[in-house]
Amino acid sequence: MMRLLQSAVFYTSYLLFSLVYILAALLLGTPVALCLSRRGALRLTRQLIHYYGAITVRLAWPWIRFRVENRSGIDPTKGCLFISNHQSIADPYLMGLFPHEFVFLSNHWPFQIPILGAFAKLAGYLNTQALELEALHENAAGLLAEGVTLFCFAEGTRTRTGALGPFHTTIFRLALQTRVPIVPVCIAGLYGIIPRGNALLRPGTVHIHALPALLPSDFEALTPHQLKHKVRSLIAAELAFLEGGAPCC
Repeated sequence: MMRLLQSAVFYTSYLLFSLVYILAALLLGTPVALCLSRRGALRLTRQLIHYYGAITVRLAWPWIRFRVENRSGIDPTKGCLFISNHQSIADPYLMGLFPHEFVFLSNHWPFQIPILGAFAKLAGYLNTQALELEALHENAAGLLAEGVTLFCFAEGTRTRTGALGPFHTTIFRLALQTRVPIVPVCIAGLYGIIPRGNALLRPGTVHIHALPALLPSDFEALTPHQLKHKVRSLIAAELAFLEGGAPCC
């Protein structure tokens, strides 16, 4: 009964906040964006999404607490790659807790979500299934040169069991081509709070750790597959430490 009550309070707050925030963003942000350059309008849209995520996760307080640890050592104004595990549908909101201008690399489905999908398109998020590999790399390189941080869930989809899944290789090919730092990101605890297929929230603590960045000199001699396994092993070790299990490699 308590979980049901907590979930009802959160989802009601979330829906009301979303309605007010999105209407305000459209009414106030649209005329401002029209006065800006294309780059300025994109930055504004990404900032609005960033604040939306940051506020949304705080709506779950005090039942759900978030502990952010940023050991990346990366200047948030410099282009880099954030590569994370994927525990829950709520994971993208957590990036609002980092001071970066993010562009997400994602498959089709987030772009099909009503309203939020439209904002993703306006923010210039990259659809990895719609773009040819060469176009994806070209767009990504341009964003990184502008100081944008690219974010990717390396598993491609949410975990079904809480265990770390296999990583896809595309983002690591991109890393080797663009030669920018990679920040492995470990999300721990969120699967137990809102597992796949269950909307009822459970109280708990979520840890979001940005691990020390891998510089291009650290991985330039690796193949995409070797780099993929290196990053996955770093995230697996951190996940095991935070959740008290054995590393899943």
